[in-house]
Amino acid sequence: MKKKLNILMLAYVFPPDAGSGTFRSLSFSYHLQKKGANVTVLTANEKDYSHTQLYDPTLMSQIHPEVNVVRARVLRPLEVLINLKKKISKRKTFQQNKNLQDFDCMFHCNENTSKEQSVFFQGIKNTITDLLACPDEHIGWLPDAIRKGRELVKSKGINVIYASGGPWSCLLVGSLLRKKTGIPLVLDFRDPWVANPNFKCRGKVSRLIQRHIEKKILMGCEAVVANTDELRQDFLKRYSFLGDNKVHTITNGFEDFIDSKSRVNRHFNITHAGMLYLSRDPKPLLKALYEIIYEGLLPIDKIRLNLVGGISINDIDLRILLEKPLLKNVVRIISRVSHEKALDYQIKADLLLVIQSGFPLQIPRKLYEYISVQRPILAITAEDEATGKLMKKYDLGMVVKNEVEAIKAALLETYEAWQKGTLKPPPKDKVKCFQNQELANHLYEVLETASGMKKL
Repeated sequence: MKKKLNILMLAYVFPPDAGSGTFRSLSFSYHLQKKGANVTVLTANEKDYSHTQLYDPTLMSQIHPEVNVVRARVLRPLEVLINLKKKISKRKTFQQNKNLQDFDCMFHCNENTSKEQSVFFQGIKNTITDLLACPDEHIGWLPDAIRKGRELVKSKGINVIYASGGPWSCLLVGSLLRKKTGIPLVLDFRDPWVANPNFKCRGKVSRLIQRHIEKKILMGCEAVVANTDELRQDFLKRYSFLGDNKVHTITNGFEDFIDSKSRVNRHFNITHAGMLYLSRDPKPLLKALYEIIYEGLLPIDKIRLNLVGGISINDIDLRILLEKPLLKNVVRIISRVSHEKALDYQIKADLLLVIQSGFPLQIPRKLYEYISVQRPILAITAEDEATGKLMKKYDLGMVVKNEVEAIKAALLETYEAWQKGTLKPPPKDKVKCFQNQELANHLYEVLETASGMKKL
């Protein structure tokens, strides 16, 4: 009788969390269990999500009934420090204690402090804050996760650990459990870590520490999973000790095709699902849309742009653009909604939108979900970046640079095709390989090999 694969899955983001990374761990846990493995998921306490916009308890029903979910306590050192500072500030209004004033000065320099001192103390504050959140703000999950992880390894007969990141503290937990228990470890990178364009936002000391951590954990694992071919090649290029057989590409995916009847909307309905933030800047898109309407190239009553999930970009030019009268009734900014509701917006769209410029190694999970709802896709990205390459390889839709004139041309072309009824959805025969069950089968083989239960 074949020995069962007992998997300890470390997944900080897991239902009821509704963040993008949740769905990869959720689907893999389901299909690995369905395939015959015993899956135990170690994740964060439910209350860690309950006060955020990412809380969606309806997702709990999608967990396989035989998957064992264990939750570890999360400590928040930054929150403790902030609360302590607030308490001290309250006392200070009633008594002028010099020591308390000095403590407060380290965090909020008073009006009498010189400019040079302000810069100095602000630098100290930023460094302390950055280090307390190294490798990320969820590092407080590590102590209890290590404790419970060791217990689960013994009680469940675990023969392979699978850690999904980010947050990167989850991979660190996996590495430490590997060291303490000797159980083989597979690291899954849902995004680049130190190769992420956003990594440069961290402080110099924090970046140095994280580069060291990434290298160390890669040296101490049995296998690495990257969610794009580009990320896999980046690992092989940066770390000579990683061989071809150790790094695998397993993309994001979708559960199944969502067959929905074609509909005729009164407006040309364009939808972007997911929050726009950092370099996912919608200004070129909005400028292109504004110019098209202003120049009379497209009737204002014939187009709608739905930004589902909202915008988290503090940009005065963006605010001014959104307040222009010609865009007021065209652009709809919709706050974060449940996953089910987000899917409904996608199904009702005539064109689905991806903004992914400046991320050469990454492909947003939403693109795979777009494939499942079988709607035409417009990707604003470079053709030589990961998203653009995937779009072209699988004939998913149109790819344009994040430039006003290029976007204008694409909007007019897709609008004309919509009028004629010639907009084409992604071809089903080409994209079946992105179904979650197929991807989970590949992951099972990687885990089985890493555990030693299957020989190469």
